[in-house]
Amino acid sequence: MGNIYDFIGHTSKKHYHKLNKLIEPLTRFCGIDRFWRNTHDINGLYSVIGNYPPTAEVFFGQDLYKGHPYFRHPRFFRNGFVIPELFKSREYEETQGKLNDGGDCYHVFICIRTFDNGFIEYGFAKSQFISGFEMNYLNNLQAIKKFIDHFEIAAKTIIEESSKYQINISDIIGNQYDIQPEIAGDTIVPKSEIHFLTSIETDCDRAKAILTLTKREKIALGHYLTGATTKQIAQKLHISPRTFEKHLENAKEKLAVTTRSKLFDILLPYQDLFKDGI
Repeated sequence: MGNIYDFIGHTSKKHYHKLNKLIEPLTRFCGIDRFWRNTHDINGLYSVIGNYPPTAEVFFGQDLYKGHPYFRHPRFFRNGFVIPELFKSREYEETQGKLNDGGDCYHVFICIRTFDNGFIEYGFAKSQFISGFEMNYLNNLQAIKKFIDHFEIAAKTIIEESSKYQINISDIIGNQYDIQPEIAGDTIVPKSEIHFLTSIETDCDRAKAILTLTKREKIALGHYLTGATTKQIAQKLHISPRTFEKHLENAKEKLAVTTRSKLFDILLPYQDLFKDGI
């Protein structure tokens, strides 16, 4: 059957043009031009199709699990969305580097749909880096959901064919694949991330507002959420108290609240989002 990457990339290569045609409306509407559909079960069986075969062959065949503990987390066994770039880690940076080396793939956004003994991962990405592109996903959640439903119907034959090319992840990386993942060690996802990802569906406007905060605002808020005083924070950040107050006012306006106490209460569950610079 050739090497393992040719095996798992076979269906994507064979149907490359049709897969590109299926994603074309999403590209025109949302700017998304990378798409993949993976299936995973609790025994490690894996199949993939995508409109960008090199990514499917290499990254999702090996580096995804070998270099990125995040993706082995139980979060992926729940229905919902994942935005890996929100919580950058050493593992994430290394894996993202491999992904970009394999073919320019930025701003990864993932939708998970579970089934009895595993999950389907629908991945979306952009071939070019565009600052703030993640907001595009949140603004187009309904379109993305409709695309997934349409894809399951329009690509039914391709999906069925890809199931014939399932592999066991353990064949590639041995026992590094955690078939019964637990929240432990490197696979811990901060509670604040779970809150944020949940809010994408329950309170999308709040999730959007958090993404609009600037880096300096996030750093200021990170210190604010520790309970430090205005004077302490200003000294720590080498800014004036007035500048810090301005960051808080901007955050209040973006999150549509009128008091500091309300701002504190809203952002506290997302505290890890603001840990940079503390």
